[in-house]
Amino acid sequence: MRKSYLKLVAKRRMMSNTLSCFAVSLLPYFVFSFLVVFNYYLPFFLKKTLTDFFLVVFISVISIVFSIFLWSSIRLIKEKYFLMKACGKKVRFLKLVRSISRKQYGLYIKVSVLKILLSLSWSAVYFSPCVVVAGLLAYSYRYENYGRNVNLTLAISSIVLFVIGLIHFFVTIKRYSMCNAIILKDKQKNPIKIIAESIGIMENHSVEYAFYCLSFAGWLCACVFVIPLFYVLPFINMSKWCYMTNIKKEEKTVPQNEKPIIFYIQKRKEV
Repeated sequence: MRKSYLKLVAKRRMMSNTLSCFAVSLLPYFVFSFLVVFNYYLPFFLKKTLTDFFLVVFISVISIVFSIFLWSSIRLIKEKYFLMKACGKKVRFLKLVRSISRKQYGLYIKVSVLKILLSLSWSAVYFSPCVVVAGLLAYSYRYENYGRNVNLTLAISSIVLFVIGLIHFFVTIKRYSMCNAIILKDKQKNPIKIIAESIGIMENHSVEYAFYCLSFAGWLCACVFVIPLFYVLPFINMSKWCYMTNIKKEEKTVPQNEKPIIFYIQKRKEV
């Protein structure tokens, strides 16, 4: 019921804004594609105009670093746009860009790097059993002759372990989903504390949010025909942010447990 309600809210927020929502959703992908092509052809152009090899490498590295910063900034702008739309606010794109501070851009990049490192760490934890069994299968198939049944058992085991690891990895990564909301709405400046706060908020919501994201699988499959992408891409972004804002509201309205009164001493009245 909750999933359906949030998706209905997302559809309501998108009314008469579908085109602008689609344009903002597509912007990071467009910028990413442009930057990849630009950085791919830049060294070839520099080699024709410059003779110093180290200067070519230096300019190429600077271009890549700047491209990463630019793409991250565009992504943060997109997140802020859908956050404001999910809250039912009117958005002007240029005013939105100015409302994001440099510190927020810097925090977003730092948190993104930490999230990548954490994702790699968790993938090593969850997929290592699958890699070990797959290695045994490769060794058995190439160097030993343990028989068909052993190889089949190892193959099935590696597939099962991969699926189990993928499920756990997908749910674990959802613990960091609130990082963008914290960066944009809270005054927290420490990237590690931002991740810790996100984990605390998503503690009892990671599995629920993972299933919520999987509920869009049918919509994504429809994008094979390209045309539904016009509606599906902004709808998914809006729905996810409606979920995030709903969690933030729940967090604020959760009553704190009152401490039990052990002793109660009535103040004596002076005559």
